[in-house]
Amino acid sequence: MNLNALFKLILRQLTVALILFIPTALGTEGLLLLEENIRAERLDLSGADGADGVDGHSGSHLVCDERTLDGNDGEDGGDGEDGEPGANLYLYTDSIDRLNVLKIDQRGGLGGEKGRGGAGGEGCNGGLSGDPGEDGTRGMPGELGMVYIFPRNFELPSVQQSKITTLKKLAANNIFLGKHFWNKIFGLKFLVAPGSYVREHYYTYAHTQYFNIKLDWNTEHDFSKFSDTRIAFKLKDNSFDLTSYQGALIDYRILDADSAYVIQVNNVIRDYQFTNLDLKKLRGHGRALNLEITEKRPLDPLVDSRFVISIKKLNAEDIVEDATKFYDVPSRFITYKNQSFYLALGRMKIPQKYKEKGAKLLINVNVYRKFRGQTRAFGLRGVFKI
Repeated sequence: MNLNALFKLILRQLTVALILFIPTALGTEGLLLLEENIRAERLDLSGADGADGVDGHSGSHLVCDERTLDGNDGEDGGDGEDGEPGANLYLYTDSIDRLNVLKIDQRGGLGGEKGRGGAGGEGCNGGLSGDPGEDGTRGMPGELGMVYIFPRNFELPSVQQSKITTLKKLAANNIFLGKHFWNKIFGLKFLVAPGSYVREHYYTYAHTQYFNIKLDWNTEHDFSKFSDTRIAFKLKDNSFDLTSYQGALIDYRILDADSAYVIQVNNVIRDYQFTNLDLKKLRGHGRALNLEITEKRPLDPLVDSRFVISIKKLNAEDIVEDATKFYDVPSRFITYKNQSFYLALGRMKIPQKYKEKGAKLLINVNVYRKFRGQTRAFGLRGVFKI
């Protein structure tokens, strides 16, 4: 018995109006059996507001001696969280005109306020003040929930919309995924009680379609060497999404045939080819500080690369002096040239002590390389002296 059928069975045993809230991966959803004798109900399915972003700290204080030093930059403010969407409502009734007894609130939550950037710290002996941190961004408001209306005794067919498997199993078996199709009907606001916060439309069930998922190995690579690659795929409203998440990465096309999706594999890349990076050199100091990361060999096809670094200062005995903090390197501070990435650490809002000449640093770099929705992550580590 599927989840909706179980909750409908429970509802039929009740003599009063009741809405059950079902926790799902997308949030809480409401299921209501609308009886003829229900008087009036207020259904609060609104989403929670997003949390406010945290304000950035002001630039840390410098210990001034006779040197002229620029002040530390202020930290960036945090982004406000997005508001949660309103919960969806699944309504079972044979009397659609009875919706006028329902006052429904499916508003999304408000977005959290942006955090303010911290002030720049003062310089020493005529040095410039640090730059203020940038404000975060305000969170987006959540969307209105959706309403689905079914006949009272309707049973929605069970479908599997996603699957995790290996290329070997996909090639050897018929795998079917299913998808529900819906009628979009306008006029919901005229059916529910005044003062409701709902969309302009609601949905009714149209039909269910099942799709055969097939594999076309269209590459000269030996299939047996890549057959254990695990892939995940999912039917969406208007698309078929695929991700390779263990083993080789695949270059593919999705062919949309009649009641079938064909995954045509045109190339495969072993995942170790994505980890072909080395920490090379740390050059310069202050705002001119740059970290070089080299590719051992060119990578074809081209991939997106993202770097998250942590920096720790070491004392004379190579003991770490401070706690770990991670910094996501913005793309505007990354340059690629002659098979090397150059990370402009000196232009980032990191403490000045990590940019000073003579500092000894332990640098960890988390690398995320992405190709067509397929991501591989690995780490690099090195000790450098500025």
